[in-house]
Amino acid sequence: MAVPVKSLCTLAISCIIALAVLSCNRPFEPRAPLESKLVVFSILSTDRNDQIVRVEQTYMPSGYDAMAYTADGFVPNALVTIQDPGNTYVLRDTTFARPDTSRYKSALRAYVVRPLAISYGASYHVTVRSASFGEASSSVLVPRRPTLTMPPTSILMLITPNAFQDEDEIAFTVDLGTGAKGWIGRFYICYNVFENGRWFEDRTPVPIAYIFPKVFSTVVYGELTRAGYNNHSASVYRNDVYRKTLVEILTDKHPNSRIRFTNALFELVQVEEGLYNYYRIGHASSDVFSVRLDEPLYTNLAGGVGVVGAYTLDSLVQAYPENFPFNRD
Repeated sequence: MAVPVKSLCTLAISCIIALAVLSCNRPFEPRAPLESKLVVFSILSTDRNDQIVRVEQTYMPSGYDAMAYTADGFVPNALVTIQDPGNTYVLRDTTFARPDTSRYKSALRAYVVRPLAISYGASYHVTVRSASFGEASSSVLVPRRPTLTMPPTSILMLITPNAFQDEDEIAFTVDLGTGAKGWIGRFYICYNVFENGRWFEDRTPVPIAYIFPKVFSTVVYGELTRAGYNNHSASVYRNDVYRKTLVEILTDKHPNSRIRFTNALFELVQVEEGLYNYYRIGHASSDVFSVRLDEPLYTNLAGGVGVVGAYTLDSLVQAYPENFPFNRD
């Protein structure tokens, strides 16, 4: 006997409604069961001989506030190694003073190896083995050495800023090394200050710009930027912003002290792909024109979560002359 199409549609709708009603009786639990994993963070760097690997474990707070969880998640007795093409370095556990104790009260624990100088263009493999949590590992390729230069007019502007117009620009040209995915440049004015009967060194960063240039308020500094075309980039600073920074050092930071300006310093940080991707994911919500409710996870580890990355630090120095007009003796 044939069943009318209308009856079939009515039966299907009734089943859907019944299933919806039944599903409403099931409590909603947004938290999945805890999956215990290794959490590994390590940023290798060319500017130090101590290389550090933090090894933690995943956790689940009792409530819905992750910040309420304050137990130490350090994984002890792990075998942590860093390998380059010719050597294997075994790290030992150590403790550091925790800079912020508002959440965690205990000392910061990690694995460290010293001395280990990281080489430009070299590959390193970080491995963590734990009897309780298994193995996690990742490889990182350190960027090659960059090339930093300054045009002659920029050098002249550094040492005689009053001879140039406000809109003139000091430029630092950057040719990133192979393997650099991103970079950040910082321009510092370095000087010696005589206070309390002694000389000491100090430095002040020069902003990229001011939001309100007429009153020089709300400074803007450079951020991590993706590598440009053919790895060629530049960091540019207006002369009026540079002069304003010099005046602030004299009038705001050290109004009554002797000051001798020593050199202008441009520092370049190159980051490889893993560290760059981790940074961009972590700052995805910085777009003021969008609303994000998610916090996506990035990891480059096999067998765990976290990130193993690397950066290089290089600098370009231009000395100030002894008769620099902003000196105050």
